[in-house]
Amino acid sequence: PGKKLIDLDSIDTFFRPASIDFVEKKAQHPESPVYSYQFTFEFPLEEGKPAWHCSEIPYVFHNSDRAALYNVPGVTDILEERLSGAWVNFARYGNPNVGSLPAWPACEPGVENVMILDRECEVRVNFDHALLKLVEKYAQNPFDKKKEEEDEEEKLLLH
Repeated sequence: PGKKLIDLDSIDTFFRPASIDFVEKKAQHPESPVYSYQFTFEFPLEEGKPAWHCSEIPYVFHNSDRAALYNVPGVTDILEERLSGAWVNFARYGNPNVGSLPAWPACEPGVENVMILDRECEVRVNFDHALLKLVEKYAQNPFDKKKEEEDEEEKLLLH
């Protein structure tokens, strides 16, 4: 929600489904809580470039000044404070909650509380699960060997 339709082309179909599965399995053990987040920031490049895998790292380590792309006046300092604070708290206490973010509940079985880290931060429940199921159903995954084998069989039958 709130993003451009063309951003659908950047949906993570490689790491995200496995992350959802991991969170669901880990949530079965509340004695060791699991927290989930998505960095959904849109970078000021080519009229808006969606965040990519690990693009939050410079904010976590206060290194965003090393690359001009990461510097957005009025936003960068806030993101660094929020992300760094959450990571430090998680490493130190096992809980990423920090005063500059909304309350961030641990995930539960069937409930992935995802902290959306962006210009505006909020927790959304299972926010992309239905979307990923649609993508899985209608989009071709280049890493899907079974689909590749089925396509080859179909080609052989047609010739």
